[in-house]
Amino acid sequence: MTLEVPNDTIKKELQMASTDALNFLRERLSNDLLQFTFQLSKESTATEYAYTPEEKYQKLAEKYPQVEALRKHFNLDL
Repeated sequence: MTLEVPNDTIKKELQMASTDALNFLRERLSNDLLQFTFQLSKESTATEYAYTPEEKYQKLAEKYPQVEALRKHFNLDL
């Protein structure tokens, strides 16, 4: 079974936790050939995180263009 995961950290965590799950499933299903494979999701590999207030504002303004209009209308600074 191939599972798609969003990032490498989750991939490593699932690989460590999968041993117990695989042992349980192999015993219950009487199938020693059962295995898990993990691959990184193509969509989430370019995820960018906003850390500074300016980056957070830019992300918000990209998602909701009205925020920029409100900032200009009320003459607000960042």
